[in-house]
Amino acid sequence: MFGGIFTIYPKRFITVWQIDPEFEGFKNTPWRPLGGCGGVWWYYQFFFASDSEQEHMRRIWTPSYRTSPKFPDRPPAVDGEEPDECRVSKVLWMNDVMDRKWGSEWEPPRTPVDIDVSHRD
Repeated sequence: MFGGIFTIYPKRFITVWQIDPEFEGFKNTPWRPLGGCGGVWWYYQFFFASDSEQEHMRRIWTPSYRTSPKFPDRPPAVDGEEPDECRVSKVLWMNDVMDRKWGSEWEPPRTPVDIDVSHRD
């Protein structure tokens, strides 16, 4: 259902893409591309957190917390090397993501109901 809504109204939604290869902070590492950020669900919480909350989350994702069952889905060390500190990505418009995926000529399908939204543009 959400995919359909995003496809019909991409100019009304934003996203945060943790694995955005065009983001300058993206790195091809054995861990996640934005560093030791935990799972995708936790990354969204990290992204929307305040600076102090982000720092706390970064501490949670450090090796000293890795063995605690309280904090699941932490990135593991690979070959004895720890992941970089988690970095903040950028906000993307869904329309831009669709253009990347399907080309700049792509247009959303016509909406099934004609709604005047000119006051929002």
